[in-house]
Amino acid sequence: MKLGFFIGAATALNNDCTTPDAGIRCNQSCQDDMFECAQNCLGDSHCLAECNRVEFACFDDCPCYTNCLEGCPCTTEQGKKFCSNEVDMIVVSPSQHSIMVDVDSEQVLVKWGPTPAENSVQKLEFANNIMHQNKMCGFMMKGDMYLVGGNDDKTSKQAFRLKHGACEFETLPDLTFKFSNGRCTSVDNGDRAMLCGALNKPKDCHIYETTGISTPAGSTFESHTAGDFVEAAGKVFAIAGRNFRVELYNKTSKIWYMLTEDMSPLFPAEQKSFSEFTAAWIGGKVYTFGGEIIRDGNGASFSQTDIVYTMDIDTYKWSTYGQRLLQHRAFHRGIVSGANVMLISGDTKSPHPFHPRDIQKSTKAEGDAPTLPAIEKWTWNGSGFDQVLEELEIPLGKGDFHEVLVTFNPELYSSCIKKVL
Repeated sequence: MKLGFFIGAATALNNDCTTPDAGIRCNQSCQDDMFECAQNCLGDSHCLAECNRVEFACFDDCPCYTNCLEGCPCTTEQGKKFCSNEVDMIVVSPSQHSIMVDVDSEQVLVKWGPTPAENSVQKLEFANNIMHQNKMCGFMMKGDMYLVGGNDDKTSKQAFRLKHGACEFETLPDLTFKFSNGRCTSVDNGDRAMLCGALNKPKDCHIYETTGISTPAGSTFESHTAGDFVEAAGKVFAIAGRNFRVELYNKTSKIWYMLTEDMSPLFPAEQKSFSEFTAAWIGGKVYTFGGEIIRDGNGASFSQTDIVYTMDIDTYKWSTYGQRLLQHRAFHRGIVSGANVMLISGDTKSPHPFHPRDIQKSTKAEGDAPTLPAIEKWTWNGSGFDQVLEELEIPLGKGDFHEVLVTFNPELYSSCIKKVL
């Protein structure tokens, strides 16, 4: 395997490993432990030296680092933790505001254990909620969750941060541009993010920093407002969305390049476009999960798909993957957690249009709000994926556009817990 190294705080991450997200999250955890260790030293030089030694050892045992270079699966102490099929995550549901309904966003802590009996959902009570969490875009930078944009002129510049372990959203300075129903992805190993594909400016892209500063990042050739953006081994791709085209971003020149290889060979001629899927970089390739296939020019004929497609990031050639989703899904959110891809919310009633109140009947008492369709988890096992479909009582909210923060230390949120659903 070729090695592409990213120099971090203390050692090098193999950017070409199969599960870079596990390495990035492990790196952040080691740094957090180092910070806490150093604080307890009270300036003692011998104590600080020991903290530094422990930190280097922690990095070396992380997936994609020295002792676990190719990523998950991994048997080191840190590898067992960050390659686990257990996932803990904060899920933020969309808000609902109308004449009949007036509900801010809600937050729950979801614990997905090794068996269904160990799964749980706990309601979180924050000091504040986001009033208009609808068609925002969420991403992780340096371990914190960011939510930006919105769905109209009043909310399209809003920005919030949920610091890891906090029980409230921090209101950040407004974006300097409107970002209506846009697409986003973490880049540069989670140090910053790229915001693209907003409905108001469908071809414009920006780089967003943890400081809240944003800079223009060129314009795509095609609109990808219904597609997705993903970073893979340092390369940033814009993929499909009302078309089949794929573009590659040059970080140095800040120019997008149209690739000659695209997704069109995957589809028969009568299918006009591919959209509303989620893309992920894992197992050494880019994958798209689910989505909506348009069968005519104006979008009147469409259906959700369970097909998974994959792209080789060296040749840029696409192919149909051998495994399919356990449930048709489109308009969903996807997030990578270590060795896992979590597919959350969206439309799962193929081939019917999206109707939030009909999406799934709640298992709770009559009159209670409906909950999300079953969440699907894909866990990288070294040669393919282990798949699980699980129904968890997560508030549906408006239906799609749930946002997610993965945490490897759920105990940090114990003070936020309100009740078990």
